[in-house]
Amino acid sequence: MSYTKHLFADGDTLYASHLNEMEDQIAQNEQSASALLTAQGQQENGLSELRQQVAALPKESGSRPMIWCWGDSLTEGVGGYIMQAENHNAYMAYSYPAWLGQSWNVVNLGARSENIAAIMARQGADPIVLQAALSIPASKDTPVLVQQVTELYNQTTGTGFQSRSGALVKINKEVESAGLNPCRIAGVEGILYREIGNSYLNNEATYNYYFKRLEDGEAVTAPVNTEIETYAMRYCRGGVAIIWMGANGGYSSAMDFVNKVNAMVEYGQYDNYLVIISREFSGGSLATIKTELTDPDGFCHVVDLMEQLPYRGYAMAGIAHNSVDTSGWETTDPIKKNAPLLCEYLSGQTGEAQYGALHYSAWGYKAIAKLIQEKLGAMGLTSGGGSGGTSPSTTWTDEYGAYLFKLPAPRTFNGTNYLNTKIKLYDDLSKDWTFAIKWSGTPTCPDGYPANIFCCTKDGVWKGLLYRYYTAGGANILFGNALFNVNGENNMTDHYGGTNVVVIVKHGNEYRAFVNSAQKAYGYTLTYALEESDAIDLPLIIGARWNAEGTEAQYKTAFTLEECRVYGAALDESDAIDLYNELAGQA
Repeated sequence: MSYTKHLFADGDTLYASHLNEMEDQIAQNEQSASALLTAQGQQENGLSELRQQVAALPKESGSRPMIWCWGDSLTEGVGGYIMQAENHNAYMAYSYPAWLGQSWNVVNLGARSENIAAIMARQGADPIVLQAALSIPASKDTPVLVQQVTELYNQTTGTGFQSRSGALVKINKEVESAGLNPCRIAGVEGILYREIGNSYLNNEATYNYYFKRLEDGEAVTAPVNTEIETYAMRYCRGGVAIIWMGANGGYSSAMDFVNKVNAMVEYGQYDNYLVIISREFSGGSLATIKTELTDPDGFCHVVDLMEQLPYRGYAMAGIAHNSVDTSGWETTDPIKKNAPLLCEYLSGQTGEAQYGALHYSAWGYKAIAKLIQEKLGAMGLTSGGGSGGTSPSTTWTDEYGAYLFKLPAPRTFNGTNYLNTKIKLYDDLSKDWTFAIKWSGTPTCPDGYPANIFCCTKDGVWKGLLYRYYTAGGANILFGNALFNVNGENNMTDHYGGTNVVVIVKHGNEYRAFVNSAQKAYGYTLTYALEESDAIDLPLIIGARWNAEGTEAQYKTAFTLEECRVYGAALDESDAIDLYNELAGQA
């Protein structure tokens, strides 16, 4: 090319060689663009192929459940880092969750020195609430004092945080409380931490606890009684819970302990759970706990270490023989007497004082993990897959047929607890069922009326199943989409302050109701149809009512639950009358 152009504004001259260079650059750019488009097409094809592969993968039915291990130092693993002189093996900080985690998806949520109130506060069943309004600064670099704690190691005296129920809570002692951070206060995410002093933690000092937000934002004032929403409250729910607590107190009786366990299971929405008992309970108290935590099919959720470890512990831990002579020991602790190598080794001590009667060694935690694994297998769970325990079995039967739920023993409600049967009656409107219940006492709700006996619907929604007292002696019963006054309609009478028996049978859209002295409250079959849009994805609860969102039980009511059963079919009239007479005859 021969070309020359003068008179550009800047005085430069354009030559043919310049044009040739420009053409070459354009060609290179076109090649680069073509290569880029080709690569993009390959990436899109690759992504499409990857999506197809992902779609073909097995879903949740083949996945292992997440296991949340809640507790104190026994769950954290204190004692598992000690090398015992009699052994040739040393294990560093081996807790039972660490052993269990070799085969399962496990999270260790143990924090030493915590009592039940602190554990429940972290878990969310009884969360921490602010005792005074808190002004959270806009800057992430500015911490704000939340609470001062005194007598750090006294669980019931001194000052500290307060839970929703009013319990004294002291967290973040030697270690950061697992499942606490990052937490949220009034929607602001941050870290709740204890000020670190120069001296080792003691019971005389005053410790300041601060909150520092993670990101800059607008200043926020959190009013009094605002919940501190922990990390666990958001992310450590569902799956399976293993609860080991009580060594540091926090309960008033065996039933109080059971109620706290039930509250944690309910809040965590766990598919299943286990409760470990070591030396916290014995005798009649332990028997009560086992009875209360036993399912209708006879499965007991308690792992009783005192029953198992003295005789099976060494075998479970892989210890061939007992190299410690305990014949002259004075201890009456069966684990320490029969299997001392499972106990925490206390250096600097001699004789039987070398072995503790609280924490365990690495061998002990290994044996405990094996016992838990056996119990998980009894639940129908395996480390290889299957979540198990997610829906009630229908293989349990009695003289009336297959049942989904049967109360193993009478239960007393005190206005702070309730029972979740986990049975959903109206999630599938085509299901047939029979519900039978017997209660006694004067139903009393600390929050005022209504006092609630049973509920399977949201507050304000008059469809489903409900029995409530709107005044002393004034009761409503709801089934389907029909609400009736118990006293004065269809010969129904409520025995307020006495004993009541109710049997309700659902067959398609037809109901039969049997209430107290009127064995057959209705002399004819009622038809109350619900639409598909009326389906209720809530389980039947006893002693409370669901809130309007269906997320929390409210109006918890005090009374004694004598009997409660749910059958997975509509009993015929003869069997329903026999069932009613059986329950009423026990009055």
